[in-house]
Amino acid sequence: VSLWAALDWRTVVRRAAMVVCAVTIGMLVFPRVMAPLVNDRSQTLAERRLETDLLAGVAPLGGAIPAGTPVALLEIPGIGLHSAAVEGTAAEQLVTGPGHLQGSALPGQVGISAFVGRSSTFGAEFSRLDEIKVGDTISATTAQGASTYKVIDITRRSADDAAAFVGEGNMLILVTSTGGSS
Repeated sequence: VSLWAALDWRTVVRRAAMVVCAVTIGMLVFPRVMAPLVNDRSQTLAERRLETDLLAGVAPLGGAIPAGTPVALLEIPGIGLHSAAVEGTAAEQLVTGPGHLQGSALPGQVGISAFVGRSSTFGAEFSRLDEIKVGDTISATTAQGASTYKVIDITRRSADDAAAFVGEGNMLILVTSTGGSS
């Protein structure tokens, strides 16, 4: 007797339904429960490494920085943000926290420094960016020292609009998605 002949069709349907339910529950539980735990642990490790590297004088100052290396401590008192940022903006880096856009200046250096962060998953460090107001301050601590920026503009742009990355002087840009293509 074959395996399929021995199985009742109701048993097969029940087992398939159990698998579908388990996968669905996993998809609902992971982003809300497990992902924040993963992010909290990653943030703790990144912040410790950045502190150690800053004290030892080996924190990155620029050039080619390996992806995932902690590069800055970002603080925005107005929204309660205190987060270690790492080099790179790929999904594997954004699991840790905000990512520094490779090729942009580090905070404190001349040029545009850009950070990308998640607004709704993992640590969702940038979930409250919409609460920032013109005049608020943002501080970034790197191997260069502490830099303080004042918010002068809050703009929503489509994902393919690069106009925000044009400018001169020392600028800090924080980027997150708001859903859709913004």
